[in-house]
Amino acid sequence: MISPDDASLSARISRAVQRWPMLNPQEFEHLVTLAARFPPDEQLDSLMVLFVDPPENAYLAQEYAGQLLRRLKPPCPYPLDVLLQRVLPKWNRSIEQLPAYLVEIFGPAAVLQSLARLDETSAIDPEISATVRCWLRVQGDRPG
Repeated sequence: MISPDDASLSARISRAVQRWPMLNPQEFEHLVTLAARFPPDEQLDSLMVLFVDPPENAYLAQEYAGQLLRRLKPPCPYPLDVLLQRVLPKWNRSIEQLPAYLVEIFGPAAVLQSLARLDETSAIDPEISATVRCWLRVQGDRPG
C-alpha cells in the first residue's frame, strides 16, 4: 500500500514540479499518457504517495496528482478509513481534487461516514476533516 519509495509516476511529477513553477498543461497531458500505461493500482499508489510523502513543492505536486486522480479515476482497493488516515495529514487543503476523487470513487455518504468515525477517534486533525467536508459541500453545489 502506498509507499514513499514508489518512483514511477510520482518521480515524473516531482521532476515537473522542479521544472515549472505552476501546472504545465502539456506536461499534464504527457503525464496522463504515461499514467495510462500503468495498471490502475500502480496509478493510484504513484499518485497517493505524493499526499503521503510530498516532495519539496507539495502544493504543485499534489495539484498534478489530484488532477490525474480526477482524470484517471483509478479504483481504490484500500479501506477508506485507512486511506484517509494516510493521505490527509500532509494533504494541502487547497487541493480540492482529492476530496472530489474520493467522492467519485466511494460516494459522498461513505466519505462523510468515514470522516465521522475518524473524528470520534481523533485519528485526524479536526481542521482537516472540516476542510474535506467543506470541499464536499462545494462539489455538491456544482452542476453535473
